[in-house]
Amino acid sequence: MSDKKQIKLIEKVQYYITFILIYLFFAAIFFTISNFYRFNQIFVNSTYLVALLLTGFACFNPLSFIFMGYPIHKIEDEQKNKLLEVVNKTPKLKESAISMLTFVDIQPNVFLISQPSRNYIICTSAALDKFNIIDFEAIFAYFAAKKECKPEFIDTIYLLLASLIEKAIIVKLLANVFASMTVTYGERYVFDKKAVETTKNRIGYKNMLAKAKDTDIGSKLGKSFSIVGIFDTGGASEVELFGEIDKRVNHVAKA
Repeated sequence: MSDKKQIKLIEKVQYYITFILIYLFFAAIFFTISNFYRFNQIFVNSTYLVALLLTGFACFNPLSFIFMGYPIHKIEDEQKNKLLEVVNKTPKLKESAISMLTFVDIQPNVFLISQPSRNYIICTSAALDKFNIIDFEAIFAYFAAKKECKPEFIDTIYLLLASLIEKAIIVKLLANVFASMTVTYGERYVFDKKAVETTKNRIGYKNMLAKAKDTDIGSKLGKSFSIVGIFDTGGASEVELFGEIDKRVNHVAKA
């Protein structure tokens, strides 16, 4: 078996085991609560079964939970083909199966959501209007840098959990803290530097970062999407987001 196939197999195993562990963790909590309050056994068994089915569904189709309430659509073929041409020139991404999707949002942002067998590149409508091909070369190089540093599906699982916390449990502050812990400005600077090394176009990369400031800032998405997006989302104020972009532009200038 080749090294690439071994790596993909390991990632698949890690991905599925992570979901099994998440299920067992919450099942253990529910078991403790149900024993303490002496829940009806039929209700307990039914809950385990429903939770298992939902976990399996989330495992194989995480987008259905992550983008619940945000209608997503396929990108038009002409635009999709241009973007896929850029993807196919980008190390670490060109080897992956890619689906291109979009949804309406006023903040220009792009998200990479990964499973072991497929990557979803999701662009906001503002990103498709604002960014050109050179910008997308920089953006895809950023995602390639992320994939080089860590398995991207880990961020997908973080996003799935954080988005469920925001939507289902309605503990937005907890989701914000969770998102902030899983992606840091320091990490973004590392990804920026690696991306500039890939594109060999520092000016183009700076322009891509700066373009986010030339339009409306403010996303309908929760802070949890910061985990997988190239820019921060809902939880940040305009001042905070502008500050982040300024820091990253200055960092790229020194790269």
